[in-house]
Amino acid sequence: MTSLPVYGTLRILDSTGTIKTNFLKAVMPELQASFNKINPNPQIRAAFADIMSNDPIIRKFASGAFDADFGFTPGQAAQAMTDIITSLSAAIQFKFEPLRLNAQRITGGLSVYIMKNDFVDILSLPGMIIATDKFSLLEWLDWLLFEGSRVIIAGYEIRFGNFSFARSGQAIMVPKASGHWNVPNAIAGTANDNILTRALTNNLVSLELEVSKIFEQELAKVL
Repeated sequence: MTSLPVYGTLRILDSTGTIKTNFLKAVMPELQASFNKINPNPQIRAAFADIMSNDPIIRKFASGAFDADFGFTPGQAAQAMTDIITSLSAAIQFKFEPLRLNAQRITGGLSVYIMKNDFVDILSLPGMIIATDKFSLLEWLDWLLFEGSRVIIAGYEIRFGNFSFARSGQAIMVPKASGHWNVPNAIAGTANDNILTRALTNNLVSLELEVSKIFEQELAKVL
């Protein structure tokens, strides 16, 4: 038996755009179902904490470089920064936006909300206010985040040296009519531009890449 070649023409009547739209409509339900199964939250929180902890200025603060300025006892700055970053990490909010088809693109997915502007959660943490021997309260974190280079203490100046009776052991405040103390310029900040917001801004690209990586890894487990 001899086979004869058959020639024909396949005509696609739909436009490329219509085909793409129909394809996206077909895969959206499965993709949405997969999104509903994943939980990238713990990994994202851990990534945030790691990136923030390794920011140069955060590490410098935690190392005790400013202990004398604030009157911190040894290790107090490191513990405070650990507590702050842990609290900020725990407060990260996640919202899954339903998938939608918009102009031949699927939109939606995961939105991550980091760091409240008022920092109210961390201001109330233990250790963020220091009670001195003279029963005065040093609201050091509030000064650090909000007061910029404004004069905090007037009529005194800081004297650095070896003072075993001082909290830090490195400095004391001594009376001086023209003296004053403010947060060191290197770490002074305001509500929208402080040591924490700068650390986040400086590492935002790295954090976004890490979040995308984690999200893709979690999604791959259920697809």
